[in-house]
Amino acid sequence: MSVATEYRPASYTLYDALLALLKVARERRVTISRKKAAKLLYLADTKAVSDGGEPISGATWKWQDYGPFDNAWYEAEDALVWTGSVERHDTRADLAFYRSVRLTLAEDVDDPLPAQAMRILHEVVAEHGHKSANKLQALSYATEPMIEAQAGGERGVLLNLDQARKARRARALIERHRAMRAELQQLPDDPGVSADLDAEFAEFGALRRRANTEELGDA
Repeated sequence: MSVATEYRPASYTLYDALLALLKVARERRVTISRKKAAKLLYLADTKAVSDGGEPISGATWKWQDYGPFDNAWYEAEDALVWTGSVERHDTRADLAFYRSVRLTLAEDVDDPLPAQAMRILHEVVAEHGHKSANKLQALSYATEPMIEAQAGGERGVLLNLDQARKARRARALIERHRAMRAELQQLPDDPGVSADLDAEFAEFGALRRRANTEELGDA
């Protein structure tokens, strides 16, 4: 049994997901802090769910002080550092303006997650990886699960990722409605149709009045 396997925590999926994220970040030359990593994995989970699949991180996301987080993260991160798979550079005690916990893959590894999950991570890192941690935090707060949690008003609640799936369906219905409306607006308008209907209505006016009189009498 390898050291990495022996000391893998119970939340091993989060362990693999963080390792996979750092692999993708290394390939795309993206600097990753703990805060950025957590938000990127959360965004990957919401994307996976909205695409009709299941979350890929194994995290139990809750609304914490800085947005979505799972306290099991610390266990997974510590295990990766202990095995030597990940290097951790904590600058929070430094005098530098930007203080964070930076995470770096120590050496190249095989893909820790299935191909579909790796594809989602690549897409998320390509789109959001170069954004700041604060920008990613703002993006996470704008997701449907976080909007629902904020409506409740209490931190610490479990985030319902299925809200991302429902939001995707709602957006699809809206787009379908817009497409149908646009198609109807493009149908040719025949100005003669309205005139013909008016003439037909006037032609049978007397007949309608006589029928009404017979039915209702001379009121």
